[in-house]
Amino acid sequence: MSPENRNLYWADWNREAPKIETSYMDGSNRRVLVQSDLGLPNALTYDSQSSLLCWADAGTHKMECMNPGRDHRNMVLEGLRYPFGITIYGKNIYYTDWQRNSIVEVDQNAEKESDEFQPQKRANIYGITTAYAQCLPGQNYCSVNNGGCTHLCLATPRGRSCKCPDNGDSVGCVEREY
Repeated sequence: MSPENRNLYWADWNREAPKIETSYMDGSNRRVLVQSDLGLPNALTYDSQSSLLCWADAGTHKMECMNPGRDHRNMVLEGLRYPFGITIYGKNIYYTDWQRNSIVEVDQNAEKESDEFQPQKRANIYGITTAYAQCLPGQNYCSVNNGGCTHLCLATPRGRSCKCPDNGDSVGCVEREY
């Protein structure tokens, strides 16, 4: 998720046609970002500091990054074993590896692994995330009075979108865009 540009990003693990997609946070403007040369892109992260969307692919054994607004992909590292989770902090990318049962640090600039952490308890490490000491700057149109929405308030690049649950008609819900 990218709060500052109000987009969602996800990887589709479809074994015949894997892809990486995006949409606005309200689900509108859905589009495919990457659909070629993918195997099992099960690790995906967006770094708001660099505006990079990065993924690790357990099928192709590669780590790649791109700016979602452009088509160019940059190979960061090849020869990964079985990556599962990924996050970025500064110039480093951290990913979990199920075959190594570890967290691996990758220096983006040098395009090579720089460190590895193996917990005492050896097991598959699932997700990994970066927790910043301070919240990233930005405006949340939904934070005051639920953005004027009766039920769901979802951010869009243009502002916000009010959405209803499945039974919205019966609970007096009103859908609109601001």
